[in-house]
Amino acid sequence: MPKRKKKGRLRLRPGFWWLLFVANTAVGLMTSPLTSATKVAVEGAEPFDRDRIAKELRPLEGQPWSAGAGAKVQTKVLALPDVRTARLSQNLFGRGLLQLTYRDAVAQLDKAPGMVLASDGTVYLSTRKWEGLPLLSLDPVLQKPIVGFWQPWKPREVANVCRALDRLGSPREFAVRVDARGAVCLNRQSGGSIVLGSTEDLDAKLDKVREALREEPTLLRPGFEFDVTVPDRAVLRRTDSKEPS
Repeated sequence: MPKRKKKGRLRLRPGFWWLLFVANTAVGLMTSPLTSATKVAVEGAEPFDRDRIAKELRPLEGQPWSAGAGAKVQTKVLALPDVRTARLSQNLFGRGLLQLTYRDAVAQLDKAPGMVLASDGTVYLSTRKWEGLPLLSLDPVLQKPIVGFWQPWKPREVANVCRALDRLGSPREFAVRVDARGAVCLNRQSGGSIVLGSTEDLDAKLDKVREALREEPTLLRPGFEFDVTVPDRAVLRRTDSKEPS
């Protein structure tokens, strides 16, 4: 009779058992109460947002740590437009850290309660109460949805203009207007205006305004505009024929 062939035994290499051990250990740590979120420290939370942050972190307490749970919390925290970045990290022993940064508003949009322009050029609806911001007025053409990547005004550059207003005094003294072509004009609340034109050569234009104001403090007055579109050829123009020069 023919001899039966012996079935070969499956031999597993030592490395397989090591990987299996590591995998089991990792799963055990992730599901163990010892690795549940016991405390999440928060860095950078603004006072107005602390209650909301505490509420969003509450579901993590006593739950095994997982990247998916952390990602969900980050998404909820970022749902507030005021939040610029949110990063949640946690070690295997229940210690977590949520790091936050917020957008810094530099102007309040005219006739749009709560809408602000951030220093990074983002226009968003803020839940914060901002004080001391200049008013930003956009031509109606600029308020329409833009199709494509080109738009006539440059939000980030306009934000730079708003941030630089303190070089001319209090930012609240001015209202920033952007026309349909993207040209910028600074209207002083007490009267008079500064025509910047484009946002290019901003430092040179503001230096020219400061120099002119030192020489003539009443330069900006009702009925006049100071045009520094070309700083080297700045000109003072009358806009109201009834106003004496």
